[in-house]
Parts: sequence; structure tokens; C-alpha cells
Amino acid sequence: MTHEFPLVSLERRILSHSQQRLDEAAYASFALTLSRIPAIVLTGLFLSTQHITLACWTIALAVLVDIADGMVFNFSSYAQHKGLREDRRILDAISDRVFIATTLFFALSAIRFPVAVYWIVMAREILLSICCVYPYLNRKAVYTSNLPSKAASALIAVQFIVFAITGSIPIYLIGLFCLLSVVGLALYICRPKYA
Repeated sequence: MTHEFPLVSLERRILSHSQQRLDEAAYASFALTLSRIPAIVLTGLFLSTQHITLACWTIALAVLVDIADGMVFNFSSYAQHKGLREDRRILDAISDRVFIATTLFFALSAIRFPVAVYWIVMAREILLSICCVYPYLNRKAVYTSNLPSKAASALIAVQFIVFAITGSIPIYLIGLFCLLSVVGLALYICRPKYA
């Protein structure tokens, strides 16, 4: 029995779904999810060229797109198709992790983003990746995201934008981020809900 790299397997399943003729909402949802790829490039470009305001707008737009992609998919006739729904969710989770990691990595040098906050966010992202990918690889199941985890993800963008504008991050934002992250991760581990 041969095993293939999980992303290759995911790509094959998504392509097999596309042969079934997805509806407009499903296509739009995947397009919104994949739009984070150019957002990563744009944010990195804006940060490296010191166009911080444009980077902030790109990040704010990426957060709105992240919210919209799941909502749009819910209008699809494929919203109840377990395989496609879970493939879209894992693709969304991967694109979120890559967007956050690369944006903050560029921010470390471009705007001197605090290294301690960077490592706090990265620790959360690594743990969240494990919580998302492990059940997917074992059972082909994806946990339904929870509100504290979603709020913590949005707070990453808020912390970046606040730091870009003011040059500091209030301790209460960092504390709130940590609290929501711990609660969100605890819910994934102790009370997982599958899609």
C-alpha cells in the first residue's frame, strides 16, 4: 500500500470533485480560499517595500475573504457533500496558516514586529495545525471551527494592524489572543465537533 503526500491527495480529490461540475457557490468559495495565495505575495511585497498601509489593507481584506469563503460555500448545493466540504475546510486551514506565518515573518524585519508575539502566534498556529490535520489524516474528518479560535485568528490581524499604526501592541490584546487561543484549542481537543 502506497501513501502519498496529503496535499497531493487533497489536490486529486478536489480535481475529482471538479469533474462533477460544481455549482457557482462552490467555485466561488474555492476561489476565495485560493485568493490568499496572491494576498500572501502582495502582503510580502508591500511589507518589503515599506508600503505598510497597503499591507494593512491587504490583511484586512484577507480576513474578510476568510470569513466569506465558508459563508459562500454554505450556499452551494455541495454544502452537504461531506468529502468536498472537508477538503475545502482543510485547504482553508492550510491557506490560513501559510498566510499568517509568511505575513508575520515578513513583518519581523519590515516593521520590527515583536519577536515574542511572533513566537506566541506561531506556537498557536502549530498547535492549531496539528488539531486540524491530525483528524483529517486519520479519519478524513475535519473539526468544525469554534468561535474562540475564529476570534483569535482575527486578533492576529488586529495585533498586526495596531502594531503597524502605533508601533506597539497593548498587553490586553496579547492576553485576549492567548486566552481565546487556549479556549479554542481546548474545545478542539476536549469537545471536538466534526463537520
